[in-house]
Parts: sequence; C-alpha cells; structure tokens
Amino acid sequence: MAERDNEFDAAVERAEQRRRNEPFAVAARYDRRIGRVVVRLNTGIEIAFSPHDMQGLERAKPVDLQEIEVSPSGYGLHFPRLDADLYL
Repeated sequence: MAERDNEFDAAVERAEQRRRNEPFAVAARYDRRIGRVVVRLNTGIEIAFSPHDMQGLERAKPVDLQEIEVSPSGYGLHFPRLDADLYL
C-alpha cells in the first residue's frame, strides 16, 4: 500500500510541476468574425486556429463551436455539440 501512496504522490508532484512550468489553456471561444477558435493561455498569450484544420471539427458550423469547455488540466478542449475533443 505504501508503494501505491508513493506512486500517487510522485504523480501529483509531476502534475503540479508541469502546471508551474508549461502553458495551459484557461479559456477558449469561437470568434465568428475571424472564423477561428481562440484559446487564452495562463501566460496571457492567445492563440487561434481554424477549426476546419482540426480533426473532428472539419465540418463544424459556427453554431457547433459556440460552446467550448476547457479541461480541468488546461490541456484539452471539448466541443459538446460535436462530441469532439482536442489535446493541446
């Protein structure tokens, strides 16, 4: 049992270290004006991409992109209307 606890503690530490040292998403939205998904990172930087360039979003209509969920880790986006996920 102690070995499992040590493995868990080590995994938690790796996750915390990753969040301290790597950028992650804190928000995402679809900007209909420019036709891009805009992702805001914890660093304040915003990146944008065309949904038509992403697998699972190729045929998405603007209404399908109105709702975007950022995963708790900040490394994934979920598009509920399409049941599609992207890993950042």
